[in-house]
Amino acid sequence: MRRGKSPDGRWGGAVPGGREGREGVALLVALLFIVLLSALVVEFCYETSVDASIVESGDTEFDAYVAARSAVAMGMSLLAADLNESAGSGAGGAGQGSSGASQVDSEQDVWFTRRADAPLAYQEINDGVMSWDVADESGKLNVNALIVRRGGEGQGDQEANQNVFMAEALRVFFEARASALGVEGDPVDAILDWIDGPDSGDPDDAPQRSGNGAESDYYGSLETPYGCKNAPLSSIEELLLVRGVSPALYFGDPDVKDSRSGEAMLPLSEYLTVHGDSRGRVNINTARLEVLDAMAEAARRLGAPGAVPSPEAILTLRERQPFQGVSDITSQNMMIVAPGAAGADVDGDVARGRGVEAGGQTAQGTKMFVAASKTFRIQGDGYAGNTQVRIEAFVRRNSGEAQEAGGRSRGVSIQGVQQEQVFRILDWRVIR
Repeated sequence: MRRGKSPDGRWGGAVPGGREGREGVALLVALLFIVLLSALVVEFCYETSVDASIVESGDTEFDAYVAARSAVAMGMSLLAADLNESAGSGAGGAGQGSSGASQVDSEQDVWFTRRADAPLAYQEINDGVMSWDVADESGKLNVNALIVRRGGEGQGDQEANQNVFMAEALRVFFEARASALGVEGDPVDAILDWIDGPDSGDPDDAPQRSGNGAESDYYGSLETPYGCKNAPLSSIEELLLVRGVSPALYFGDPDVKDSRSGEAMLPLSEYLTVHGDSRGRVNINTARLEVLDAMAEAARRLGAPGAVPSPEAILTLRERQPFQGVSDITSQNMMIVAPGAAGADVDGDVARGRGVEAGGQTAQGTKMFVAASKTFRIQGDGYAGNTQVRIEAFVRRNSGEAQEAGGRSRGVSIQGVQQEQVFRILDWRVIR
């Protein structure tokens, strides 16, 4: 504002449009500019912070993944060291590797991480931490062994028959588990129908189905329909798709404890497998009490030849000294024999000469216990910052083939077995 004459001719009146007006407008413009600039700075800082967090998160996730892979490698190295130790012992016998040593796997081995006096399965690596756990899949009941398939691999006509002993053992196992949980549950018939082979879709086939089973017509009628697989299980978690296997039955209840061992009930993945022996044979040195119970009761129900050993007696003996093979198990009267047709299948590994422990077949049936293992689950956990990555690797450990086809060797040799051929990955899962 500037000062000028008033209408009556006197000075001192305020005239608009002077210097004060221009200063006020400039002040408003300056404030507006500061607000806009502040908003831009805040937005830039926010985006920079987000980008930095993404980069840091990516780095920590990569570090955690590397740590998890390293943990799996550590588990494999322990299994290889155990194989090396057995090969170096020079003991001959059944289940021999290429060096002629008898392979025995038990809870006293270096790879068994759950033993009370086992070394700490934990180690820092780079900017992360890794931990590992090795479990013996050969010490579990193989669900895929419910069906015995005869005929070579890749042949169209493979005769599929029910493994009566495995069906009874799984039925005993599920009955005991369901009773402890207070739920309904006997899904064995439904599991048989899930893996038994193609369903013709002919209604006349219904009488041939298992008593409490289910085929595609049942699964197709669900709210979210899907088909019956009619093929072997790819993972034990697939059981959750099968009729009768509820989440409660699958995951169990850790508050329910075994009256004898005092151990908490674990998920089915700790008792059952899809990567075990094709005839359902189990490693007596690593099987849990619940698995031994199921096998013993199944033998009694089916009238197995000879006296059925007590699971508690098996645990007592193996704690003193692991069983050294089929002959040792038999000589101590701890063998369970699956009677009749249960042992009629010819194991593919025997047919291919891969060093499976001899002496498993008798005129009365199949000897269901062995003392060596082939398949393992290695669980590797990687930690970096607040990020965790888990890798579950199911591996098959070979103890025989020392050379490639054509006789050419490769890789690092472990007592005559090429390092690159020691393991075969059966399944690999990354959980983030």
